[in-house]
Formats: sequence, C-alpha cells, structure tokens
Amino acid sequence: MNYFADNPDIKLALCDYRMPVKDGLEVLKEIRAIGDKNQIGVLMMTSPSENVNGAIFLKNGFIAKPFVKEELICRVNNTIEAMENINQIADFANKDFLTGVYNRRYFYENMNEYVAYAEEHMEPYVVAMLDIDHFKKINSGDKVLKTLAKKLIDETKGDDLIARFGGEEFCVILKNISNEDAVKFFVNLRANIANCKVQLKKEQIGFTVSIGVAFSRSDYRLDELLELADEALYRAKENGRNRVEIA
Repeated sequence: MNYFADNPDIKLALCDYRMPVKDGLEVLKEIRAIGDKNQIGVLMMTSPSENVNGAIFLKNGFIAKPFVKEELICRVNNTIEAMENINQIADFANKDFLTGVYNRRYFYENMNEYVAYAEEHMEPYVVAMLDIDHFKKINSGDKVLKTLAKKLIDETKGDDLIARFGGEEFCVILKNISNEDAVKFFVNLRANIANCKVQLKKEQIGFTVSIGVAFSRSDYRLDELLELADEALYRAKENGRNRVEIA
C-alpha cells in the first residue's frame, strides 16, 4: 500500500488472487480503503479451481485463467473507460460549466467535511469572497470570468477550494494557512489580477476584483464566516473597489 501512497496517480491495479502473503480479496479490501472503484480500478486473475464464491469474483472484476491477451486488454480498457466516464459525469455535477471551478453545491459538501476535520486537528483556514468590479460594464464577460477562474486555480494550491457562487462572485478557501500568509496571498492576488489582460478580437481589456477575507474561528460556523467575508467584500466595494478588506 505504500506504493499507492507514493504514486497517487495510479488508476488501475492488476494482480493475481493467489499470492504468497495475501490473497486478492485482502489486497482489494486494502485498496478500497484508500480509493473507491471510481478512483482506482482493480482487476484480479484467478483459476476456476479456486474455492471462492463465483459471485464475489464477478462483482469485483476477476478474470478467469487461462485467458487470451485480447481479453485482458479489453477488460483493462473497459475499466479505465468506465472510470473516466463516471468522473466526467461527476465533474458535470460538481463544477460550474462556464469556468470549470466548483459550484455552490459541491462547495458546501466539501467544506462541511473539511470544517469538521479542521476543528478536530486545529487547522486554520481562511474564507474569501471575490467579486469582479463593474462587471456589467465589461464586454465579453464570459471571457473575463474564465480568465479569473484560471487565475484563481493557478495561484492556489491543490488542497484549496474555489467555487463560483453565482454571477461574478467567487469564493476561495485557503486551507492550512496562517492569517498573515493569507493576507499576503490575497493582497498579491488582487494586484496580479489587476495586471491581467483578456485578449479580445481587436483589443486587450483589464479588470479588477474586490476581496473580503474572514479567518476561521472555532466559535463561528461556516455560514457565519461566509457572512463576515461577504460584509468585508461589501466594504471593499464601498471604499473604492480593487482592494482587500479584512473582516
């Protein structure tokens, strides 16, 4: 299992049922503890003489020996294709179609689980609400939204969460970060976005964002932190836009 931990990009495991230390079902159980069938596909080989319930073999994707090479290749391809299709469907359900960042529904599912973890492990996190300034006056708004989303993805790290809450409003969660580092991040992010250009057919246009930031607190629920960040965002708008305000 250490190999899976060191290589998280593995999508398919192929092994025999009868092995010296553990049998295939034991290995399958351990693999499923680190990833479901949509994350890691498993194909195991066995002979008809094995004293195992045939339904278990069928359910868990075992391949009966002897088999021809074409059968194995077909099973591998079908397993990977099925995983890709399921993950694509999940993306459609969890992500905003235009920008590719997560939608509000997925945001709450992910954050409710993460907040419980963060509280248990005393891990700090930061909530920020972003809004594009004067969005209604911007031509080619869809391109601006896509550009902003890509910028947010590029600037954040893998564990962070970005979601489009609707219209030109986005929410960014920075996980496991100090308040000081979070403030530096959003100050730099605002400046980088202000220097960003969107290429249209005949011209380049720029845009700015206003940002409201709230720090995690054990006595505040997620909805309360979002409200604080939203209030800080409103102050950023009132105080001239293209700025960061702290709750």
